[in-house]
Amino acid sequence: MSAPTAQGPPEQPSALGLLSAVRLTRPRNCMLTGVSVWVGAVTSGHPHMTIEVALAALGAGAIAGAGNSMNDVIDLEIDQHNRPDRPLPSGQLAVGVALAVAALLGVVGLCLAFLAGLPVTSLAFTTFAAVLSTALIAAVLPLLPPTTATKITATTAFFLL
Repeated sequence: MSAPTAQGPPEQPSALGLLSAVRLTRPRNCMLTGVSVWVGAVTSGHPHMTIEVALAALGAGAIAGAGNSMNDVIDLEIDQHNRPDRPLPSGQLAVGVALAVAALLGVVGLCLAFLAGLPVTSLAFTTFAAVLSTALIAAVLPLLPPTTATKITATTAFFLL
């Protein structure tokens, strides 16, 4: 007869899981998007060291992370061959977790944009709609080039107006 095994506490999210969720968002791209918002504010001649610009930059970065996460879910089959080291194809992260990360970052980004003001909110909703529509179109027509990140970054040019 074997000795009974001790049951530990329920599994907690591991550091690897958290790191994988962060990698899913492509943090460098998110930071570039946020910095682009700040650069847009600087070059527009308007005050750029304001809470509104900070909120807009953080919101844009969060929306970029949502788009990157959605992109990885949609491109999972392609990434299994081309990028097997990414969190989803490597099995480090489940698709459901990736969708939850995308949804959470999308909501956070839109809330931050709302706090930054109406023009930023309008731009954020438009950008988020473009991200979602691009993701849905890419799912239906997989031959389209991956343009989500480009569209997200390009929308920061509106801060120059």
